[in-house]
Amino acid sequence: MQSFRCPLALVILFIFSVSAFAQIEFEEAYYITQDGVKKQGLIKNLGWKKNPSSFQYKSSENDVPKVVDITEASLFEIIGQLKYVRAEVPVDQSTDSRTQLGVSMVPEFETDTVFLKVVLEGVASLFELETEVNKRFYFQINNGEIVPLEYKKFFISSTEIRTNKTYQQQLANQLLCANTEAIDFEKIEYKKRALIAVFKSYHTCMNSDYIEYKGKKTKRLNISIGPRVYISTLEVTGSRERDFADFGSVTHFTFDIEVEAFLPFNNNQWSILFGVTPQRFSNTITNEFGTVSFDHSSINVPVGLRFNKYLNPQSRWYLQSGLILTMFGETDIQYDYRNGANDTVSKPGFSFATGYIFKDMINVQLEIEPRRQLFALATTFETMYRTASLSVSYQLPF
Repeated sequence: MQSFRCPLALVILFIFSVSAFAQIEFEEAYYITQDGVKKQGLIKNLGWKKNPSSFQYKSSENDVPKVVDITEASLFEIIGQLKYVRAEVPVDQSTDSRTQLGVSMVPEFETDTVFLKVVLEGVASLFELETEVNKRFYFQINNGEIVPLEYKKFFISSTEIRTNKTYQQQLANQLLCANTEAIDFEKIEYKKRALIAVFKSYHTCMNSDYIEYKGKKTKRLNISIGPRVYISTLEVTGSRERDFADFGSVTHFTFDIEVEAFLPFNNNQWSILFGVTPQRFSNTITNEFGTVSFDHSSINVPVGLRFNKYLNPQSRWYLQSGLILTMFGETDIQYDYRNGANDTVSKPGFSFATGYIFKDMINVQLEIEPRRQLFALATTFETMYRTASLSVSYQLPF
């Protein structure tokens, strides 16, 4: 069973290493060169969380990709999903982190050339810029100057924070129309959804068309249920030689539930997992000293990180790693020739798995738990508990 040994750090490193070589699909797109020439083709959709400074482009499926830098393109669009425009704008360098706030209410602007993400485009356009330190919004009226919507948190004392909400007055001044007069601009939050609502109201009032770029429509949550079969092995050691017991392997069938929540970037390549899985191990053996019985039952709660490699929009294989927590557990060992132990707490374990999801419905998974200590309080005994499992679950349609 030595092959089960695998440090958690190596498992996580392996998953991240695989991701570096993963293919994200090229999608129908175009970009406009610095000279105003439109280049139709394909752009690698990385689902950027932070605004990019370059992108990968190829003219056809069989073409070799090339990197297009911000100095070479005035805009690029993945058709119907994402659009970025190059602009030289004031970029706020201040942070929203409470531990690093300053005492000045004035944004720390530095002029820079960036790709602004187009959120909503029309007679009044809304843009987004996310950097390492903050997220800020910009607007443009009738193709005029692109202006930052000013917002900044700052300290007025060692304990009190206030916010510069100049953006509210900017919106009230610029988005003037009969329908928007009823809007209480002082209540508008500096959040994308709230800002989009105001810009939509303005376009409706002006009877003007607009385009909202929402990115690729992707699922944000999966819930799977299904059977799982475990093959578990257990060895117990104690303070004396006669405490050792090899309980061999036990097969156990159970039924589990898994919730998968996708992270909002990189086109659903990364997801976080939460699960509920009942587990049981029970066996009795006889050795040269006498009879030893062992019984463990618990509700496992796995929490993990999954990397997905899409073969097509509805099928993917994945690698994952995570912690296994236990609830409502009880572990009992009894010897007929010495005192045993009983514990209601187990130490967390870790696992890694690989699997394949077919047509966004059927999930087939192989999971390995290299080692877990089932006794957390009864420190006299050490357990070498290892598990391999196979599950076939069904993703609920919703």
